[in-house]
Amino acid sequence: MILAKLHAPFAIDGLLPNIKIFDFVLPTYYPIISLTCCICLLWLVKRGRQKDLDARTVIDSALVLMLSGFIGARLMHVMFEDFDYYRQNPFDILKFWNGGFVYDGGAIFGCLCTVIFLKTHRERIGDWLNLYAPVMALGYALGRIACFVTGCCFGEVCELVPSYPFRHPTQLYAVATELLTVMILLKIEKGPSFINRNLSQIPGFLFCIWIFLHALGRIFMEFLRADPRGPMPFSLSISTWVSLVLLISTSAYLGREFKKIKT
Repeated sequence: MILAKLHAPFAIDGLLPNIKIFDFVLPTYYPIISLTCCICLLWLVKRGRQKDLDARTVIDSALVLMLSGFIGARLMHVMFEDFDYYRQNPFDILKFWNGGFVYDGGAIFGCLCTVIFLKTHRERIGDWLNLYAPVMALGYALGRIACFVTGCCFGEVCELVPSYPFRHPTQLYAVATELLTVMILLKIEKGPSFINRNLSQIPGFLFCIWIFLHALGRIFMEFLRADPRGPMPFSLSISTWVSLVLLISTSAYLGREFKKIKT
């Protein structure tokens, strides 16, 4: 069954796209994302205490990540998904409540700004990347629940059962793969000492493992998505290309660092 579009052409009707209180309409996406940020911030502070990191720096870095991530996610949507529309309607760039965010843009720009912030405080970047890795994975997983409820990032129609076709719940696939990633990261972090002794010699090793696993899950999701995502070079979405670059670069980095350890 093909559902009607919500914020055309970016979404279809979800389970609960809007919360209506009398004449006030609030997109459900934003309360879920706000709750996700709160949960992740609390966990981040707890992890920071366990690792004896300065609590104020932890919170400040999180604020930098959230603000710059919001900007980066919006700008990537504007630049790559519907640039012609926004070029003709530039003021609509500010209408973020209508939807239009790309996670990869937020993650890349947010991480870049946060690293710059931490460098100005002369922090060891590798330790902070490892601190953030499972938290960012959890944030992505919970954020995809907002996508499912709202109806964005929908999948192709699956006709495995001819009498009851349905859309692939690509958002829930992403939730499942990323929650599995969280468990793998925590298992590695708390794993046998001989494993951590080797991995700890690689700056940001846990973050790199997250990037690798996240990229795999994102590529799987992108192949099943059917929503408009802007240009498709060689029939692949921009997010797929970004994931492939991240997959290759993290593999090369980890492989190189493991060779250094062995020698």
